[in-house]
Amino acid sequence: MPVALQSYESDVARWESALAAPKEALRPYVRRYQGWLEFRPGKNRRREVATGDVVLIINLGAPFYVINPRNPSSASVPLGSFVSGVSDSYVFTESDRSMHCIQVDLTPIGAHLLFGVPMHEMANHELHLEDILGPQARGLDERLYEAGTWEARFAILDCFIEDRFTLASSPDPGASWALKRLKATGGRARIGGLATALGSSDRGLIEAFREEVGLTPKTIARIIRFNRVTHLMMEGGPRTWLDIAYDCGYYDQAHLIHDFKQFAGLTPGEFLVRRATDGPLPD
Repeated sequence: MPVALQSYESDVARWESALAAPKEALRPYVRRYQGWLEFRPGKNRRREVATGDVVLIINLGAPFYVINPRNPSSASVPLGSFVSGVSDSYVFTESDRSMHCIQVDLTPIGAHLLFGVPMHEMANHELHLEDILGPQARGLDERLYEAGTWEARFAILDCFIEDRFTLASSPDPGASWALKRLKATGGRARIGGLATALGSSDRGLIEAFREEVGLTPKTIARIIRFNRVTHLMMEGGPRTWLDIAYDCGYYDQAHLIHDFKQFAGLTPGEFLVRRATDGPLPD
């Protein structure tokens, strides 16, 4: 398994990241593995924008805190390994001095296969992994910690996820197809048209998404469109962000700013200023 490593060290801080793709059979449902090891003085606080993914964090170090601006009391709950369901808002993650973890980015369909629970129960929530997987969660934490290398840890995850998938029921074909169409069209496919193509109603498609994805098709479409804009903005080039937004289906500035405020907590201009790298946004 090829693993891309990056590292940095100074007198006051050091970090290491490892990035790898899962085995090919898992790639329709598991987007990537990323390992983090970081030491720095003070608190490490990052802004996480809405992505449309479900994020699994295997914590190998100090507790995390996730601060949801819509639920400030969440800041007081320490998290070991946890799952962050698909979200229609930004959040902040915080750790004290050190961070040692593995992040697994899952599609909502992949998360439904892996965890076997309705995705609406996870949406906009952070859940302790042990509450979902029981003793399997503690065993997974221990195996990954003891493995010692990122390559060995990612291989363990491949086997663990594949074993869970073999026991899962097949995903709803309609929801899977509609989600793929939304992604293929950059979130611009008409929800009514998707329902008609499936021989379903709008309500039927919404219910399928509630079970398999966690949010409505319309909200997922908005998140996909927002993410396409942010990725194109970060590529640079001669086009302005307003030109990019129009090409991605935003027909007025008010809707664009509304989505940026909801999904990133920033205006488009603030986003460009603060987004120094392609990773999570330091706050």
